[in-house]
Amino acid sequence: MLVTLPWYTDADQYERFRTTADDRHDFFDSYEQWRLAALTHEQRAESRGVTLVRIRLRWDEFAAWQAASGARNNAAGRSEFADWRASQIIG
Repeated sequence: MLVTLPWYTDADQYERFRTTADDRHDFFDSYEQWRLAALTHEQRAESRGVTLVRIRLRWDEFAAWQAASGARNNAAGRSEFADWRASQIIG
């Protein structure tokens, strides 16, 4: 099973997404907290046989896709973006 994992590339990108997100209350307070939780999630999923593909989230790229698709900056929208990017990369 292959699952995409939206991946914030650095603290600046994390803050850009967090401060503009509809679900900002669901974000960790810091990039480092998010990163540690994401790494734990990644390890747990892989131990269960799930293959995760990190999809880097870059605000400018997401914002352009968001404008074209009408998606929102929330968990569902970021996941949809990750799936879309994976389909472009993997095919």
